[in-house]
Amino acid sequence: MSTGPHTKLLVVDDEPIIVEFLVTSLSSGRCKIEVAFDGAEAIEKARVFRPEFVLTGQVMPKIGGLEAAVEILRFLPQCKFVFVTSNANEAWFLAEYTEKGFDPQFLLSKPFQRAHLLAVMAQRGFPVP
Repeated sequence: MSTGPHTKLLVVDDEPIIVEFLVTSLSSGRCKIEVAFDGAEAIEKARVFRPEFVLTGQVMPKIGGLEAAVEILRFLPQCKFVFVTSNANEAWFLAEYTEKGFDPQFLLSKPFQRAHLLAVMAQRGFPVP
């Protein structure tokens, strides 16, 4: 996967203000960003856009972030995920999250600071601004 000037990021959340914050925080000339507002839309966008990274919320209409991630990984197995959710510290969510093979170090608890977002994205390999 390239982390050069054409890195592709899909940002997914059902809260437009969160999507705007994430896009603004991560925008640079080194990436292309698409957005989706629920898991079903994320899956369809991922099929066409083919992102290298997905930054997604969990609780959304139609399909949640975990379910969407599992589906996206079926056709983009190298795609890297970072999750943002207010459920990040809930035992039931952590159990389901790790059971599906996701790494807790790439899980941000809402609310979060921009600096923490950038640190986690950089650790994941995303070229932060």
